[in-house]
Amino acid sequence: MKKFLLLILSLSLITGCNLSKTDMNALTEKELSDLKVTLVKEQPEYVAGAGANYSIEVLEKNGSYISATLYQNGKFAPGTPGFYAFKADDGWKIIFNGQETPLCSEVNALNFPKDMIAECWENNTTIKR
Repeated sequence: MKKFLLLILSLSLITGCNLSKTDMNALTEKELSDLKVTLVKEQPEYVAGAGANYSIEVLEKNGSYISATLYQNGKFAPGTPGFYAFKADDGWKIIFNGQETPLCSEVNALNFPKDMIAECWENNTTIKR
């Protein structure tokens, strides 16, 4: 992944493109819309905590996997923890939201990248993946 990012950054310098981390983490409008529908359906209390004017800020994207948080009126929504999601063929799956460590059974079942989730929770213990 690091080599890929270096290649992209090198190409952007050579070609004069301005490629930011936000660009690399961007979801399409359809992906964002589908993710919002999934969040409201699966995590209504989580979305309610961010308020009516919330947006999704993708912090990291690795293929079909994302880590993200909710923003309120364009700013980080205090008290709203981040979440991890996976885009399957049939839509988004929210695998974790909170400030704790996600369950190993959830992240391992979806082969969530270890560079995104380095530790998980199992048998009342934090485990390095």
